[in-house]
Amino acid sequence: IFAPSTVCYNWENEIEESTNKSVIVLDSKKLNKFFKEKKIPDRDFYVIPYSVPSSWGRKDNKTEWLMKEFLKKGIKFVVADEAHNLQQLSTKKAKFIKELAQKSGAKFYLLTGTIYTTDPYTSYYLYSLSNLGRRMFMNRKTFVERYAKTKEIKKENKTIKVPYGSRNERELQATLRRFLMVKRDRDTILKGLPAVRDLIIRKEWNDPKKKSTYDFLVNSFKETGGDPSLFPEMRKMIAEDKIEDLIERLKDIEETWKDGTNQGKVLVFAHYQDTQKLIRETLQKKFKDFETVALYSDLNDSQRKEVLERFKNDDRVKVLVASLSMAKEGLNLTEATEAIFYELPFTYNDFEQAKARIYRIGQEHPVTFTVLLKRDSYDIDLWKKIKRREANFKNAVSFLQAVLLGNGSFKPKK
Repeated sequence: IFAPSTVCYNWENEIEESTNKSVIVLDSKKLNKFFKEKKIPDRDFYVIPYSVPSSWGRKDNKTEWLMKEFLKKGIKFVVADEAHNLQQLSTKKAKFIKELAQKSGAKFYLLTGTIYTTDPYTSYYLYSLSNLGRRMFMNRKTFVERYAKTKEIKKENKTIKVPYGSRNERELQATLRRFLMVKRDRDTILKGLPAVRDLIIRKEWNDPKKKSTYDFLVNSFKETGGDPSLFPEMRKMIAEDKIEDLIERLKDIEETWKDGTNQGKVLVFAHYQDTQKLIRETLQKKFKDFETVALYSDLNDSQRKEVLERFKNDDRVKVLVASLSMAKEGLNLTEATEAIFYELPFTYNDFEQAKARIYRIGQEHPVTFTVLLKRDSYDIDLWKKIKRREANFKNAVSFLQAVLLGNGSFKPKK
């Protein structure tokens, strides 16, 4: 099983708790030890972080040795979890996993919660990978022209086309369902779970000086044609001004902890490490009756595991501040009953992935998703974009359900 580092120990825990099979996480530290011993111990399951085929063993032909060791084991199944991490087929990790699946003759499974109608590029690349070199149903150029939106941007004095969404979404769904096993729609999967509510908090600026600085930066940004060097200061003004809004929300939640009406913990999502540190340090000083831990992107595997275990098992730890890039996928955090989006993800897909950390099978309590927005800022525009993508996705799913139930028709254009 190949997975992001933060997800590997979830696999290990689930296998140990749910089966009588043996399992080991082969991180770089263990692999260095086994490489010296020239043998990997026998287990039923091997869980490998994507970082291993990406960067481990660049010297001494270690990845070649690892491939030979796996082939000796008689691998029957190869699983790539959060498989959208493999959409660049030229990367070392994609090549290694594909080669292992081909040489071992194993059944090859790619698991992803990526919403393919919002990211047709990923769908195409994953289908190419899972196809293991066999002839594709449609070449890349035709697929992209038919189903992907692109826009032109300037990069290093060149104009290039980059994807930013999809088109012909109903046809795209029907086309992909001929080749891919698509899971049930989200509402069906989550049927029977406790109630969920969305709490959208739009606040005016708390500090007029920060608002004035932000407005000045926005005007400079427009005048310079979008100078990217101005963006860090713009989002810093928003992040610093929001801290009072977060404190206010956590005071309300703290009251429910004290009166016993709520024992669920809180997950706070933020993009940038300086924002994450600002949140954790502020909460640690402001609240003395509970502790806040943080899942920073630069933590190593053992540090991540320690943070997650404290959040899950330590009653004093009530809040986890998490990097969106690290914690939006793979983690099971049903100990939390509220997720606060201090900073928004940039896509609807990432938003849904992040929400699924706490609202998933195994959740036994009502869940709240809180979005902190700062008025008169790019927060509002980003939130509108996410909601538009949500509406487009739901329309496409409704259409496909009608087709499958015999209440609609689909006639692809030639």
